[in-house]
Amino acid sequence: MAIWGEYVAEFSYGDVYSREGLSLKERQIAAIAMLASKTGVEPMLRIPIKGGLNVGLSYRQIEEIIIQSALFSGFASAILALSVLQEFRDK
Repeated sequence: MAIWGEYVAEFSYGDVYSREGLSLKERQIAAIAMLASKTGVEPMLRIPIKGGLNVGLSYRQIEEIIIQSALFSGFASAILALSVLQEFRDK
């Protein structure tokens, strides 16, 4: 399993994140929106939320990204995503 994890990390952060065309902030917005649209991936959502905060997104901006995702993916997944975001409220 460790090899698979390394492969995923190298591909994701080495190949995909190093491409030109989007800023780190824009990449985090996309990741938050896509993961917020799914249920069952809440642990993975913590990574782009933390990354978004680290590249200058505010808590409120991330909240709005998640709320926007509810329009297209449903309220259940957005509610779960907002519960993950609350873990970062005072950080």
